[in-house]
Amino acid sequence: MLRKVLLLLSIPASVFAGAIDTGSILSIFGGPGTSDAKISSTSENFSLNFESLSGTSISTPDSEGILVHPGDPIAIQTSMPLPSFPIALQALGQGTIDGTFYPSLYIDYPSYGVNSSMTLTTSFDAVEGETHVPFTMTGYLEVASATDPNVLLLNEPISGGGYADVILSLQELPFNGQPSVLEVVTDVSWTFTPEPSALLLALTGLGLIASIRAVLHRRAHR
Repeated sequence: MLRKVLLLLSIPASVFAGAIDTGSILSIFGGPGTSDAKISSTSENFSLNFESLSGTSISTPDSEGILVHPGDPIAIQTSMPLPSFPIALQALGQGTIDGTFYPSLYIDYPSYGVNSSMTLTTSFDAVEGETHVPFTMTGYLEVASATDPNVLLLNEPISGGGYADVILSLQELPFNGQPSVLEVVTDVSWTFTPEPSALLLALTGLGLIASIRAVLHRRAHR
């Protein structure tokens, strides 16, 4: 009976394939810029550390996208690599995949057909100072060893989420005779956390297994 339950619990795990469980990405506001990334996936058994060309933009109620007042709804997005950059640059890094450490990896190198993309998005009402808000990430990950770039070690969609730390500096400026504020973002720190559904599944599975074991133990000692 316990073996059957374990089999049933293992089936839904594929639903969370490609989920980024832990890690962080530090993005410099504006573009083109760079983002430092450290991401890991338990379901896919990889951990990567790399730097990528990126762009971080902000959407505001102001048509020019630069003026924002406290309380205005805003959205911040980081795209990596930056798709609109006129020249193709490679994203290089290192990491462990399926238990093997690779000291030099191509995470994005279009010249070799290695194409990765990640888009991180958050939205919130603007406040002065540091803000801690949820974010979501979607993308596609292709990774190859620098020694053999024609063979992909990873080739799959990825997703994840967590909390972004954003610093807003709001300064009052005259604009068309009305006091306005200029929004300045120095950088954005994206920190990944396990998906609640995956964590709930794991906890539920452990609890169910413990309950079944207790029942079997009582039956064995009757």
